[in-house]
Amino acid sequence: MTTTELGVSESFALAILDPRSGKRLVDSTRWKAGLAGAAIIDLVRSGTLRLIGPGDPSGPAGRFVATGFGELPGPGWEEVMRRADGQKPKNAVARVGGASSWTDRAGPLWDEVTRVLVADRVVRRDEDRTLGIIPSTRWRVVDEASREAVLDRVRTVLSEGTATNDIDGTVAALLHATEALPKVFPHEPRKWLRAQGTLVARGDWASEAVRRAIADVQSAATAAIVASTSAAVIST
Repeated sequence: MTTTELGVSESFALAILDPRSGKRLVDSTRWKAGLAGAAIIDLVRSGTLRLIGPGDPSGPAGRFVATGFGELPGPGWEEVMRRADGQKPKNAVARVGGASSWTDRAGPLWDEVTRVLVADRVVRRDEDRTLGIIPSTRWRVVDEASREAVLDRVRTVLSEGTATNDIDGTVAALLHATEALPKVFPHEPRKWLRAQGTLVARGDWASEAVRRAIADVQSAATAAIVASTSAAVIST
């Protein structure tokens, strides 16, 4: 079992891992946008980043700003903070997730997030080769009870249409935004998942500052997915 309390990022990453194949259940556009959103919310929850509200003299409303206080979730998060600082949520998600760059920014973030899961022996990182040539990394879920615990909490949030804490509520909202719920809960009716996911995403279950950040980050993640999908269709 885990010895570290999982944040939004670790919970989201664990939820979207297929315990059989060790692969992610959603495509790269979706997991990158979702993980970027999760990481930004973790920074807001830690107090190291905040969203400037109307009338705040510290800067333009609707932008994230580093507070200079709090503790980063772990080593390697300085880059996430730097890319989100001073940005609107849409730009922050793009900059952290790598949608606005040729550089793979989401890959190192994924490695940083799963490092916690590997250290707690929830996930095992395996290096494979497709066709014996192409390098391929898989994250095998070796502690399925920990993953099921995350899914059980998300399922409860969906069933009740609200959350009792901002971690489970945010994970549910991001899984909805990235269209991952049907993949994570394949035996649940898709119509029900969509309706309850929407209800949770619009709910009043977090503090005002965190709720505002969650709403904007979720919208930004959805916009990043739509933009990427549209670009792919146009290019075909």
